[in-house]
Amino acid sequence: MKRIIVIIAALAVCVSAAAQPKAIGARFGYGADNFVGAEFSYEHNLSLFNRADDFLELEVGAFADNNGFKGTAMYNFTIWKPEWTDRGDWGMYLGPGIGAGLLRYYDVAADAYYLRPLIDLEFQFGVEYTFWFPLQVSADIRPFIGYQVNGKGFYPHLFSVNLAARYAF
Repeated sequence: MKRIIVIIAALAVCVSAAAQPKAIGARFGYGADNFVGAEFSYEHNLSLFNRADDFLELEVGAFADNNGFKGTAMYNFTIWKPEWTDRGDWGMYLGPGIGAGLLRYYDVAADAYYLRPLIDLEFQFGVEYTFWFPLQVSADIRPFIGYQVNGKGFYPHLFSVNLAARYAF
């Protein structure tokens, strides 16, 4: 009897996880100080706090000019789902996040470049559109304040505009 209950519970968890909308794709951005990057992007809708439109966004990517790479996790609250079109879904969202990675740092005394760890706190505001076929596009603004260990120290990055295209399933 216990096995049957465990099997039913496991199946229920699998079905509920599979029922959550997801999207996978790429995200490209441009920011202050020519801070350009490309990231692998994954979104997973959540039903945390009975808010089924909120989603977790995970990205891993590299900065242009071989400046380093970073992973980011964002929790986005859907603040508005306007009915602008008959087909497809619009959504406006905002949310906090954290990032960690390695960033290239030029040491003047040693006349050499080093990869130094960085951590940052991020905030995001964006709009997305999911077509009636499995394509999702989004645009967002994501400023962050970071800290580079044994490097620049604290640094603000207050301007970042990003575009993403994802396969929605």
